[in-house]
Amino acid sequence: MKKAVLLLLMVLVLVACGKSDIPTNETNTTALNSTNATIEEEALGRLVIAVTDAPVAMADLTEFTLGISNVELYNMEKDSWKKIATAKTEFDIALLKDTGYVLLDVETTPETFEQIRFRIDVEGVFKEENKDLELPYSTLTLPAKVTITDKQTSTILIDFTFDALDLIGPSIYWKPTIHIVTRNNADVTVDNKLVTITNGDIITDETKGFEDLFTQEQITNQKGDCVEDCQETCTTAGSSCGDECQEKVTNGCETEDEETCRDACTPYIAPWDCRDGCQEDTSDECIDYLEPRCTSDCGNQTADCKLDCDVKC
Repeated sequence: MKKAVLLLLMVLVLVACGKSDIPTNETNTTALNSTNATIEEEALGRLVIAVTDAPVAMADLTEFTLGISNVELYNMEKDSWKKIATAKTEFDIALLKDTGYVLLDVETTPETFEQIRFRIDVEGVFKEENKDLELPYSTLTLPAKVTITDKQTSTILIDFTFDALDLIGPSIYWKPTIHIVTRNNADVTVDNKLVTITNGDIITDETKGFEDLFTQEQITNQKGDCVEDCQETCTTAGSSCGDECQEKVTNGCETEDEETCRDACTPYIAPWDCRDGCQEDTSDECIDYLEPRCTSDCGNQTADCKLDCDVKC
């Protein structure tokens, strides 16, 4: 009898353990709902940020490289900036022509942004020399309202216009105009980083000029740097003018041929002074007459150049 009772108890224990290992329908349903909730939380939309520009019309500017880094988008509702990318992307804008270049092509969570900001660096090659393109401030903030929606593509297209480029000393001073267009639910085709954007709903379509992009203080600081570079260039050019003038005048006077002398003299000295100096009886008298005028006239050219710097900058 005792053995029968003991055997019955062992059977009951085994049955109970077996039931605990078998998932019920309720348990399966809870797990499925949890998985679906996770999938919903991972909803993503596509954001394509591209840049474009018309070819630069500046003689002897053979390369024009644009670098963009530290891209952020501003969410007004959250009052916060969202970092999209930190690495620098560089490209030669001369290759863009009528298309755009993909700056970023990412998937991100659905939300609405109102602005974009990024750091910009620009370099050019002018007459085979590397030149920095100077801006009043290296970080640009632009209006760019765009809504990221699950399984849809939103775009931000930034169109740079380089219609004001002044080569001054070691730098090229750039006064850009930027056109921004954003779209929701757009069609995007990408081929080797070149992008075509069509259709969709245009949300932002604005143009920002030089005065809109920078504060007055930033513009004033850039102008100061520009004037300083410009005046330094004037001084260097004036010194070169004086040395070249004296060399040319000496050679011209020594030929003792008035026409040859005047041809050598006129790029540097007033024509009437060249005439009088080249008509002197001897080459020494010609040199004595013209050399002081080299210093004077080249000095005047330097002064005029420095006055023009304020206008140019």
